Amino acid sequence: QTYAAFWGETPRSMMGMPITSFVQDSLQPTLLNALDAVRYASSPVEIEFPVADENGGTHWQQWRFEGIRNGNGDLTELQGVGRDVSLRKHSEKRMQEEAQKLKQALAKASRLNGMLSICASCKKIRDDDGFWNKLEDYIENHTDAEFSHGLCPDCARQLYPELYD
Repeated sequence: QTYAAFWGETPRSMMGMPITSFVQDSLQPTLLNALDAVRYASSPVEIEFPVADENGGTHWQQWRFEGIRNGNGDLTELQGVGRDVSLRKHSEKRMQEEAQKLKQALAKASRLNGMLSICASCKKIRDDDGFWNKLEDYIENHTDAEFSHGLCPDCARQLYPELYD
């Protein structure tokens, strides 16, 4: 009844309708492969797929198909039980998006932490491999920062005293 109500049908009106009529064309091969797997195997098969409702929204359905066999092992009936798993699928998507954001934030936050060895004279930084790098190179390689160069007033006076006399 619930599935029929989802489609705006009565259970009686849906009897005899192929299940593929409720699945978008691009997903029909997946559904048919699942049904074939049940037909030729003894274990049940579960699949999940999106369906669009009449308002253009997307719902996710999970189906479990199982073959009922007679004493000779011949398939006599195919049973399918479906349920709406939209809430779970949307929650999983949000969790994946949040996990990705957290990974990116962690990568940024953990790039520069701890003690950095810096030369007191030239300001080069020693990396984890023991090599000395220009400050700008080290920071650009370990953060999202970029550098532009200029001169502070003190350095400008020291380098170009004739301009400041």
